[in-house]
Amino acid sequence: MKILTACAKHAPLLRKQLRGHNLKVTPARLGILDVLTHTKKPISIQDISLKLKNTDLATLYRTLETLKDLGIVTQVDFQHGHAHYELAARKHHHHLICQKCGKVADISKCDTSGLEKQALKIGGFAKINSHSLEFFGICNACKRK
Repeated sequence: MKILTACAKHAPLLRKQLRGHNLKVTPARLGILDVLTHTKKPISIQDISLKLKNTDLATLYRTLETLKDLGIVTQVDFQHGHAHYELAARKHHHHLICQKCGKVADISKCDTSGLEKQALKIGGFAKINSHSLEFFGICNACKRK
């Protein structure tokens, strides 16, 4: 069985991050974090599985759920019927997703203060801890087809 390892450049930081959350440093955890570190857009469990050939799906689901619960990983819903994941350490952003080809663009500007105030008032909540906002449409390349 091939042992999964993170690339030499990122391994020390990934190990430190796991230990900082009182998690064991396992090959699966290092492998998942390394894949997410090197991926520019959110990625599905199926795509992570293709990159980590010797890690079973149950381990991937369990590990990603743990990393999500600890705030290390963020789950994103692209309305494809399955979740996508990315590192939570990246600067807060939203996504614009092409509904034809699946192209993803990051939207870094996030001015939702008015919307959050309205949501608090309407919902009767005292505080919003986080939010997720995805935009769906057709990219220019697909529009020309």
